[in-house]
Amino acid sequence: MAWAILSILSAAFGSVANVTDKWIYSRWLRTPLLSLQMEGFLSLAVGIV
Repeated sequence: MAWAILSILSAAFGSVANVTDKWIYSRWLRTPLLSLQMEGFLSLAVGIV
């Protein structure tokens, strides 16, 4: 039961992350400055975690 819930959550998170990556990459192509800000924010978030 727990494995099924975990697999569903991981699949949902993976699809959300995939869409987010595509959105971020498309924004990166348009605005390099935003990519720098997003990269800094992501590294900061990873550093906190």
